[in-house]
Amino acid sequence: MENLSEGKMIITGVDPGKSGAICQLNEAGDIVSLNLCPTVKVGKKLQYDLQAMRKLVIGSDQIWLERVHAMPGQGVSSMFSFGDGFGIWRGMAVALLIPLYYISPQKWKGKFGIKGDKNLAILRAKEIHPTINLKPSLRCRKDSVALAEAFLIARYGLEWGRNRAP
Repeated sequence: MENLSEGKMIITGVDPGKSGAICQLNEAGDIVSLNLCPTVKVGKKLQYDLQAMRKLVIGSDQIWLERVHAMPGQGVSSMFSFGDGFGIWRGMAVALLIPLYYISPQKWKGKFGIKGDKNLAILRAKEIHPTINLKPSLRCRKDSVALAEAFLIARYGLEWGRNRAP
């Protein structure tokens, strides 16, 4: 993808978790990058690809990370894995000296009028950015909610966090 970031502020939105995504927008609202969370298969388990994750946040001026918490009915192992991803993104921001902001799902979804159905994130992302490609690969037929949510988190940071001091 063409780098549209030259000389412009980069806002990064992260939907944490192994099935999450990351989006970078420049200050004009152009998509610089939009990717699913990088993972690698180690044996039979899917692990976070730390080096690829690091490469995705390099050059960010702000990172907006969705603040996640345990949900009733989720297993201990899955919640630990989800929290692990949250911690990895958080640690990368701190280690790379990138200002980090937390945003609750309720807050950013409320700003975009999203309630209930996760597929509304896809519709809202396409309203804001009609040419956005939310398909994870060329072979996919279905849009990714994770990509839509990462885009909207970054958009929240761009629109409502532009004037925040680090």
